[in-house]
Amino acid sequence: MPKEHLPVYQIQDFKAQAEKESYFYFSLFKVHLKEHLFIREPHKHNFYIILLINQGTGTHTIDLRSYEVRPNMIFFLSPGQVHSWTLSEDADGLVIFFSSEFNLKELPHKNISRFPFFHTLLRTPVLYISQEEKYALMPNLQALQKEYLTQGLMRNEVLSCYLNILLIYLTRIYQSQGEDTQVPGGELSLLQRLENLITQHYRDHLPITFYADQLHVTARYLTEVCKRSLG
Repeated sequence: MPKEHLPVYQIQDFKAQAEKESYFYFSLFKVHLKEHLFIREPHKHNFYIILLINQGTGTHTIDLRSYEVRPNMIFFLSPGQVHSWTLSEDADGLVIFFSSEFNLKELPHKNISRFPFFHTLLRTPVLYISQEEKYALMPNLQALQKEYLTQGLMRNEVLSCYLNILLIYLTRIYQSQGEDTQVPGGELSLLQRLENLITQHYRDHLPITFYADQLHVTARYLTEVCKRSLG
């Protein structure tokens, strides 16, 4: 029988370095896997994740859908998503965690929802990149890593700027490869607001009537929109 309540890991569980609730974490993926063996089983997080795979193979399962793992691909996860993986021994890359608080504190006017790969209901959480695209991203990633390992003046502000630039670069690549979401404007807005609510309340296991009330629609209509737009 599957577990009714999966573990929800906090960013603090990974020794994130920052102040209070404004957390940010950066690690080589092979080091991360070795230091945190508990993450191999299905679980959730309360923060955002960017995972760049440089080498290795396997399977990464996100919200019951399995993706083949191979070099030069990037996974994106939002708070509350369930994931697990089975990976080869040589799996490596880079992994970045950041909390909503970190993003809002340093860039209060920048909404995370403007990045399409974090729209978990409407977009795929996977990006395949070419070798040239990876080389173009590396200077920014190396700058993030260097700043993360230092304790310089206004460190969080610098990390946030580098992170925002990285997300913009990734959005450019993502949009150049993807197709526009074929959802009517009103339904798209409804689904985006639903996604925001789920992100806020994923711990609470609330019924659909709660979300329908918050969105000022009937539960039946919300169900119909989800089936029609998301399958």
